[in-house]
Amino acid sequence: MWRDDAEIPPHIAFGDIFNPFSINLLGYGKSEKDTQFVLNIFGFIELMARCDDIDVRNVVSTTIMARIGDDFNILKQALNYIGKETKRLALEIEGFYGRGDNIELLKQNMDFI
Repeated sequence: MWRDDAEIPPHIAFGDIFNPFSINLLGYGKSEKDTQFVLNIFGFIELMARCDDIDVRNVVSTTIMARIGDDFNILKQALNYIGKETKRLALEIEGFYGRGDNIELLKQNMDFI
């Protein structure tokens, strides 16, 4: 699980640390401060989604957005914050999983398809 150089693999870091934290923020009522924090978090995720490195984009789709898509209501909340490329990656992974309700929700919230 761990690399020899003691770095935390990105899928572990985002899957085990980031996902529970972000899902908690999305799932509960937020203060104005929390809302800005969530915008900042998903702004960073959008930068990752636009990265030239396929491994970075893979973390966004298979680790972050696939987990958010496990809960329809959390995905619905996330759509208030995620950017276009993150949505595109989410649609791609939802298609892979065949989650029709999520696919329709994403398509309804995409202005570029």
